[in-house]
Formats: sequence, C-alpha cells, structure tokens
Amino acid sequence: MDILPAVDILNGRCVRLAKGRYAKQTIYSEDPLSVAKKWINSGALWLHIVDLDGAKTGKPLNIDIIKKIISYCKSRDIKISIGGGIRDSKTITLYKNFKVDRVNIGTALIKEIKEKGRITILKNLSFIEKYLALDCKKGVIRIAGWLEDTQLSIKEVIELIDSYIDGYLVTAIERDGMLKGPDIKLIKQVSKITGKPIIAAGGIRSIKDILNLKRLNIAGVIVGKSLYENKIDLKEAINACA
Repeated sequence: MDILPAVDILNGRCVRLAKGRYAKQTIYSEDPLSVAKKWINSGALWLHIVDLDGAKTGKPLNIDIIKKIISYCKSRDIKISIGGGIRDSKTITLYKNFKVDRVNIGTALIKEIKEKGRITILKNLSFIEKYLALDCKKGVIRIAGWLEDTQLSIKEVIELIDSYIDGYLVTAIERDGMLKGPDIKLIKQVSKITGKPIIAAGGIRSIKDILNLKRLNIAGVIVGKSLYENKIDLKEAINACA
C-alpha cells in the first residue's frame, strides 16, 4: 500500500485546512518545495499535491511552484498525484506534459455526467492515470473545493462514472484535518461498489490507522496533518506498509 504525503498549496504556501474550510487554515511553510523535499528525504515514493486555490476557482493558480515541485520529484523518480482545479482536458494535458503520474478529477466529471449524461473531458486522454476525487460528507458527494453539494449519493456517482476512470481518491470531509481517525465504514462502502483501486484520505492520525486501512486491501493512503504535526513518522509508516 502506498503512502502519499500531502502538499496542499494555498496562496503559494503549504497549508492544511480543517474539514476543507478555507477560513480554517494552518500555514506550515512559505515554501512548499522545501516541504516536498523533506518528505522525499524521508523516503516518500509518491507525493500528493493539491492546488487549493485551483479547487476553489476552477483553474490552476499555483502552477509555478507546482511545476518546481514536479521537476524536483521527477529528477528523483518520485511519482506525483495532483488535484485541484482540473476542469478540462487542457489542464490534464498540461500536467501530462509536466510528467505527472495521476490526476484527481471531481467537479468536471460529476458535473458533466449529471448535466449532460456523458463525459467528454477524458476523450483521447488515455496517456495519464485518472482518479475520481470522491469527496464525501454524510453520504453525499461534494465538489468545487467541497463548497458545492451535488445531492448525489456515493453509489449513484460510482455507477455513473466507474467505467471512465482508473480509481478513486476517497476523502471523508468531516474527518479531514481533524486527526479523528479514518472513516473505515466509508472505505468499505466504496469497496463494495467498485473493484477499482482506492486511495483513502481524511483523519489519518497514527500508524495504527494506516495498518487498519491496509487490511482493507486498498491501494494507498494520503497522510497530511499527522505528518505536519509529527503524529506519524513517515519512514515508519512506509516501512509498515512495505
């Protein structure tokens, strides 16, 4: 199971939000690249980058610093998962050209399938791994930086989109940044609906939490605040999942 340290970028800074609320941010560094280097030096084989400004506005706004992080990672053979503001094929192609390994798309996919009954954004984009960002709050999917309620259930969204994508990034919004433990029930629910790879996010607070998720045979776990608050040692976590 992969461990993906999170590097969330807002206004050019490395931050963590509480439950996705932009008003409740903690700034951990003015230099996200230095944070990325720290996790790589601790043994990370993946980084999960989120453009929080992009998630809110619908287009990448921290592209310069993200490009620097990606360039550094690629020079060391580190894989990149990225999300936030990926709303069209042009942005996906941009990240493909940066040699990103995986894009996480939520708003654009869900809006297209909900409003048009089809998905065109992914046409002719087989050259990059595509995950659906399945952001869940009380059983309902949210989009647009978690600010908009779709009124769609988890099952409805998966049944509509499963054939278009390669896997799922499942985030328990109410637990994200709260260090209250992962939503095991949510991950099990998604696993019963799809056979595709799942990355879990939200609430991870300890190595025990990571091992509990590993027992569910999922593909990976995104770890954020617990790393920044020194609740989890990254090397230890990676070794535990080897």
